[in-house]
Amino acid sequence: MKLRFWMMMALACISGALARDLVIRCAVCRDILGRLAGHGHLVALVHQRGIYESDLKNGTSKEQLIAAQNVHWLSRNESVPKAMVDRDYDLIKAQFVDENGFQSALRSNWLWPVCLRAEIEEQRRDLRWIDNKISTAVINVSDDECRQFYEAHRDVFV
Repeated sequence: MKLRFWMMMALACISGALARDLVIRCAVCRDILGRLAGHGHLVALVHQRGIYESDLKNGTSKEQLIAAQNVHWLSRNESVPKAMVDRDYDLIKAQFVDENGFQSALRSNWLWPVCLRAEIEEQRRDLRWIDNKISTAVINVSDDECRQFYEAHRDVFV
C-alpha cells in the first residue's frame, strides 16, 4: 500500500515537471496564462521569460524589453558582491522616514525585502556585464567629434 502511494507521488511529480516544461516552452500556454493572470496577451518570449501587454503600459517599447531580457540572460554569470547589494538596499531604505514607511512601500508594490534585494542584484549584474563589455571596447573620439556632437545637441547640455 505504501509502495503504491509513493509510486503515485513520484508519477505526479514527474508529470508536474513535464507539464511545467511544456507550459514554459509553449507560447500558446503562456499567452493563456498571461491573460488569466491579468497581464494581457503574450507579446514576446525571450529566453523563456514572457513579455506581456501589461509590461508595455508604462511607455517602454517591446524592443527595449527584449533588449533588457537579453542583457539579463547574458549577465546571468556575473558576480555581484553582497556588500554592494546591501549598500543599494540601505540607500533605498534611507529614503523613507521610518521602517513602517519602507515596509508599506514594499507592500504597495507587492515586494518583500528579499525580492527587492534580488531586483537590486539583477540590476547590478546587468550593469556589471554592460560595463565589462564597454570597458573592453576601444573608443577613440577626437576633440572635433566631441565639439560637433556638442554643437548638434546644445539643448541637452544645460
